[in-house]
Amino acid sequence: MVIKKSQLYSSLRAICDELQLSINYYFVGFMQTKAVVIDIERTDR
Repeated sequence: MVIKKSQLYSSLRAICDELQLSINYYFVGFMQTKAVVIDIERTDR
């Protein structure tokens, strides 16, 4: 199986883009959850 360098690079780029998207997604979700928790702690007092 012969893979051209350009094909390899483009698939690597695609994988990296996917990773970046999911990392951003999880990070945003995590920050939102943190904000909600902080709000709950504030209203508890």
